[in-house]
This record gives sequence, structure tokens and C-alpha cells, in this order.
Amino acid sequence: MKPWLLALLACPECAGELAARADQTEAGEIETGLLRCACGAEFPVRGGIPRFARGPARPEARSTVERFGYQWRAFRDRLPGYREAFLDWMAPLGEADLRGGVVLDAGCGGGRFTDVAASLGARMVVGADLSESVEAAQELVRHRANAGIVQADLLRLPFRQPFDLVFTIGVLHHLPDGEEGFTALVRHLRPGGRVHAWVYGREGNEWLLRFVDPVRKRLTSRLPPAVLRVAALALAAPLHLALRVLYRRRSGARLPYGAYLSWLARFPFPHTQQVVFDHLSAPIAHYYPRDEFRGWFEKARLEDIVVSARNANSWRGTARVPGG
Repeated sequence: MKPWLLALLACPECAGELAARADQTEAGEIETGLLRCACGAEFPVRGGIPRFARGPARPEARSTVERFGYQWRAFRDRLPGYREAFLDWMAPLGEADLRGGVVLDAGCGGGRFTDVAASLGARMVVGADLSESVEAAQELVRHRANAGIVQADLLRLPFRQPFDLVFTIGVLHHLPDGEEGFTALVRHLRPGGRVHAWVYGREGNEWLLRFVDPVRKRLTSRLPPAVLRVAALALAAPLHLALRVLYRRRSGARLPYGAYLSWLARFPFPHTQQVVFDHLSAPIAHYYPRDEFRGWFEKARLEDIVVSARNANSWRGTARVPGG
């Protein structure tokens, strides 16, 4: 655990200050130890990661967490293009909005975007996730002095209000209630801080909702993850061939799902396999209309709201907390 991380943390039970006990350290960081609150709550530090995880009660939500934990441990390759992809997901925000700030990657998965945000000049970046994917994230960012990982539920995050920017990419649509998760994240922003979210859109996904989503709900989300990984490999092979042959051309943008698949065609095969696995694995996946998504920002009384389409089938939204 990075030494600076303790100052950002608070007890998720009472919001009190935490004290750290180091049982084993490595290069000045707590590798194993304990975080204690005056209220009596205790939270272990294992593998350099503070552990605040308390699994969701609903079986469907618990299965979603477990399957994403498997996914990010199975697909942990560093692939080219993630810096550019991250900035595309984050638009209209850019590098200047990260530089020098205290940043939270909410639902960090394997830590790819935590790593990118840290590389772009953020002063401190915290990646938080409930699943066991934090192991892969910690391995990825351990070498970065300005990045740390926490295992915690996004609805019960163990933070004060230290963040200049909270971003969440591809997470809220996998929660039982995406709006509840969004509202919980806003609470950890300082006055004047920004929130940025990306979710699946209902608009532009009619084919997927009609043909793919029923298969996910009734079949593939119930398969053992290792079996689904093999199935995703088989399905990804012809898809990747089509991407290379049809969608890498300039005319690919005029084909069905052209904006999205032309973007996907830029990546190597392992990413295609992961995308197929991702779409078929999660028991919970919501597709939000633009107006409903924008409503989250309005109900939270945020300012300077900007909602934009990404690849004609998903929504990016950013806004600012009043004050500051």
C-alpha cells in the first residue's frame, strides 16, 4: 500500500480516520498489515492492497463480480492503443484534466486505465474494484509511485472527498442499479471536482439487444467462465477476420455497426476475444437511453453537464460538482 493512500481513506462504516499497522513492508510500502478505525472496524492489507470488500447480497450481482474478477485475471495483456482508447472514452476531458489531480478509477478491473491515467501526469490515481481483478491491477501499477489499488464496493467506498476527478468506464451498466452507483461516486468529489462516466446506450444497440442479449441472459452468463473463454475464442476468430477484411477499410464506417466495429478493428486478436467474452459473460448488463443517463447528472445537481455519443452505440457523460 502506497504511503500516501492512507490520507485518502476513511472507514466505510463510520467515515472515521484509519490507522495503519504494517506487518511486512517492501520498498517503503505496506505489503501486509491492518487498517483500524476507532469504531472497532478492521480491514486487512494483503498483497499491498487495502481490502474493504464485502460481497453483494444478490446472487446475480455476486456472480457478476466473480465473473469480472475472472475476466481481468484471464485477459491481462498490455495491448497497444489503450492510451488513445482511454482518451476517446474520456472525451471531452483530456490530459489537462488529469494532470496534477487526485483521481479515482471506479471499477478499475485489471487496472489498464488506472495505469494510463497515472502515466498522463495525475498526482495520485486510485483504482478501486470489488472483484479479485485487483490482483491483476496491483501487478500492473505497482511500479508507479502515483498509483494505488483498493478492493472495495463502489456503493461503500472507503474515501473522504479528496478527488478532483472520478471516472468510471464500462462499470455502471453492470450494477443492479447504475444510477445508485453513479450517485455514490459523486459523494467522493471535492467541491468543483468532475465526474465522468461511460455506459452502454440503448440507442444504436437494437440488433445486440434483440439477438445477443437474450443469449447472454439465458445461456452464456451461466456457463463456467473457463468454458465461456473457449467459446469466446471460437466466436472471436471469424469476427476478427471480418474486422480485418471489412472494417479496417475506410468504407467500413458505412457498414452495419460501422463506427463501433471500425474502432474495434484497430486492436489485435486478444482484445477481440476479450470483447466477445465481456458481452456474453456478465449476468447483469443494462443499456441506457440518453435521456435517462443524462437524468443521473441532473438529479445529482451537477453543473456543466455534457453527454455525447461514442461509436454511435454508447454514452459518455461528464459534469462538475458545484463550488470550488
